[in-house]
Amino acid sequence: MTEPNQNSESADSLLWLQRWYASHCDDEWEHERRVRIQTMDNPGWLVEIGLVDTHLELLRIDLVELGEWDDPNYVEYSVADAKFRGFCGADELGRLVGFFRKVWEQHKPLE
Repeated sequence: MTEPNQNSESADSLLWLQRWYASHCDDEWEHERRVRIQTMDNPGWLVEIGLVDTHLELLRIDLVELGEWDDPNYVEYSVADAKFRGFCGADELGRLVGFFRKVWEQHKPLE
């Protein structure tokens, strides 16, 4: 079970993702560069976020694994081929989205 502080961070990450997505919608981007969130049968989540036409389009991050598949708190993600792709346990969706947020913000171009 997650701690209360983690729940607040998870909710914040999901709200951030909603805003991030909306900020990229321009009547074209959203038709091809989708955000996909779906359940898996282990149980858990799959998240794929298209990065074409963003500053992360050419970024590559090898697989980061936090925990094992049989651990309900596992999270893993990578960035390749202009796509963020991650998997996590059933209670870790917000945490996984939080890793995408960190990647996005850490690689943001200087203004």
